[in-house]
Amino acid sequence: MTCVLAYRQDDVRTSRDGSEHELLHIRRELERYDLCTEIELPPMSGDELLELVGSADVSADALVRYSGGNPFFALGYTHRDINDASRASIDAVIAEKLSRLDPEQRDLLSMAAIEGETFTSLVLRSISPLPPLQIAQVLRRAENEHMLVRSEGKTIVYGTETPTYTFVNEAVQHALAERIGDEEREILHASIAEVLRAERDVAAEEGVDAHSLLTKLAVHTELGGNKIEAMRTWIQVAERAWRMYAEQEARSAIAQVLRISTSGVVSREMKRVRGQTLGLLGMIEQFVRDVPKTISCFDEAIELGRSADDPELEVTSLCRRAAAANMSGDPDGVQRYANEALRLSESHHNVVGELAAISMLGMWHESNRDLDGAEVCFERSLALAKHVGHSDRVANALVNIGRIKVHRDEYGSSIPYFLEAASAYEALQRWDGMARALNNAGIAYADLGQLDEAAEIYGRALELHERIADVVGALHSRPILPNCICDAEISTRPRSLSSRASLPNARWTTGMA
Repeated sequence: MTCVLAYRQDDVRTSRDGSEHELLHIRRELERYDLCTEIELPPMSGDELLELVGSADVSADALVRYSGGNPFFALGYTHRDINDASRASIDAVIAEKLSRLDPEQRDLLSMAAIEGETFTSLVLRSISPLPPLQIAQVLRRAENEHMLVRSEGKTIVYGTETPTYTFVNEAVQHALAERIGDEEREILHASIAEVLRAERDVAAEEGVDAHSLLTKLAVHTELGGNKIEAMRTWIQVAERAWRMYAEQEARSAIAQVLRISTSGVVSREMKRVRGQTLGLLGMIEQFVRDVPKTISCFDEAIELGRSADDPELEVTSLCRRAAAANMSGDPDGVQRYANEALRLSESHHNVVGELAAISMLGMWHESNRDLDGAEVCFERSLALAKHVGHSDRVANALVNIGRIKVHRDEYGSSIPYFLEAASAYEALQRWDGMARALNNAGIAYADLGQLDEAAEIYGRALELHERIADVVGALHSRPILPNCICDAEISTRPRSLSSRASLPNARWTTGMA
């Protein structure tokens, strides 16, 4: 006689009364006489699950997260939105699993589910009334007896090393989280956010990158009822992402801020934070040369600065709008927005806003061929930037002054300004500014006939452009570089390129407000 027993371990290890299933007794009896052969079927992989469900509307990663490799849950996941029976069937199976937990286990795991699919002892010790030893014992039983969670050992999820666990699938996590009432849920999210805030501070003190922590902090802060702090945290996420030129990640974080800013009652502070966020979004749109979207962002930011009675936000947005006008070839707009920003800055003693406005007025003079007026503005903005210790503005002013030297055909005089600006940007890790300053220096070297120096500088600029995926900048540098290298190789002495007309792709880049 052959007995074939098929079962899932989590279904037979415990029953509602806490006893083992009879199948385990039968198996042990067969093992006693060496009559048992066990074939373990591992969880299905993502590719296997995709083949099973036969749907192109779901990713393998989503299937694995939700089902934990369980084919029943995977099939139910793909049908849950169109088939009430599938949803009810999954709910019934999970309810049966959870019914085997004692109240202490259910309550602790429900709290853990609020933290997320991955949760930590660090957080549970802060939000649970149970002592640490009891928490560890409950989690061990949940793993060994009920197979609802999986220990990942000690890891650094936030800033401190802590025992870490993962729910076997999202279906179980969601079911446990839904047991928590709305008021309790908000309190728990707020408590988790408090722990993450402390972990963020620890990471900052130790110089550890806390980018992923900030994302989780933003989520728990919003769900904990603090919309303003959630918006500010999302801005930090966006700014950190953009400093690394992770455009899509930055846009995703910005979208979260904009979503929150239109939900419920819109306070003055929410308007202010939304305006700051639109300023960042406008800078991204400006970087990718989408002029209409750039202008739209800055225009709304100006209005939000006014309605929130925030002169600093209004001045910053006006200066950026002037830069957008310069980018779109609108000199009248440059003058209008820059003068408005200058007036507002002077009336509120905003030196940083004043120097940005003066810089934009220099752009306006430059566009009108008034090089003396432009140079006066740029020199003044440089002095103000040095006075307030604003390194970014110092570099910006140096680029602008160097460009005026070029307009006067003073190529040799322009190069030190561009190179000093490049060094300043490098110290700030502003690779886009550094690339553009080097690009300008390369063109000046080429016009002087110093082709070896031009080739070296263009090579550095091209490397930076490609590092940050600045396609437009790279396209301007790429055709010039081989030109300079070729000329340097075939000439017995430096040969002057008579004018920039011989370099049709060369472009003098400007400083930005």
